[in-house]
Amino acid sequence: MAAQHSVTWVRSGHPMRRSKSTSGTRQYRQTALCHYPMITWHRARKGALHLFGHVHDQWMGSRNAVNVGVDVWGYVPITIREIEHRAKTLPENKHWRDVEQNAEVL
Repeated sequence: MAAQHSVTWVRSGHPMRRSKSTSGTRQYRQTALCHYPMITWHRARKGALHLFGHVHDQWMGSRNAVNVGVDVWGYVPITIREIEHRAKTLPENKHWRDVEQNAEVL
């Protein structure tokens, strides 16, 4: 039986719609998408990965927030696995402990 994945689209902190897919079998981390990089986001303490752009090649991101702008990925499509791999190579955000006290970076 295929794993079921659920995606909640959020705008300004309010869920807009929920879509479900039964294709695929890989379990993905919850993900927060925003054009701008954020210091914290919904479910950040639970390991949600933040994907952002806007800053071009000025900042690659951190262990739990990855810049997915096309200019830092060679203008080619990327997979969530590639994003997760890059996240593991990035340092912890130096401000993480300021805003998410007692929370580990997963």
